Amino acid sequence: MKKLFLAGLMALISVSLSAQVFVGGSASVDTDGSKVGDTVIKGDTNIYLRLNGGYILQDNFLVGARLGLGPNFDEDTNGFDLSLAPYVRYRVFELGPVGVWAEAELYAGLSTSKTTHVDNSVSKTNTLSFGLGLAPVLTYPLNEHITLEATLDFVSLDLSTSTIKGKDISPDGSQVIEDDPVSFSNLFVKGGSTSGLVSLGFTYKF
Repeated sequence: MKKLFLAGLMALISVSLSAQVFVGGSASVDTDGSKVGDTVIKGDTNIYLRLNGGYILQDNFLVGARLGLGPNFDEDTNGFDLSLAPYVRYRVFELGPVGVWAEAELYAGLSTSKTTHVDNSVSKTNTLSFGLGLAPVLTYPLNEHITLEATLDFVSLDLSTSTIKGKDISPDGSQVIEDDPVSFSNLFVKGGSTSGLVSLGFTYKF
């Protein structure tokens, strides 16, 4: 048993020493306001930053983790999203210089929002989510260090479970009503629920 443990440890150290470190990220801004006649309807504005890093274990296989954060707001509501997602990515095939990868991630996320109503009462909600995401990713190397990448959200799948907990606060703050937590699960195409059909980013390989 001891020999098996030492052999496994040596193999892990060997892989770690030969692995290449990479860092990267992406940013997106989205707004969905509209205009009906002379009336301007203000929509949501979402700003999202994703930072990632990890190890390239083989030419066609890497592991990493992604930190996502950003505010979202409209005329009456302010919120903030935070998520952490370890992931693995495998290159399925190449089309010339373009790599076609399959990525799987496990993620945990927290979303908060605060809405101020016309009577100055306030509603606050916290949403805690856990899930599994599957996505195709296209990569294009600019040089030996920098690679551009595009995650195709419109053909990605997401299986998640979320719990929402809210509370309502009276205008003078004297009354606070706690809502019962509500849990639900979803299986959907990411492109149907996120701010874009494609997420663009880059990685830098040391």
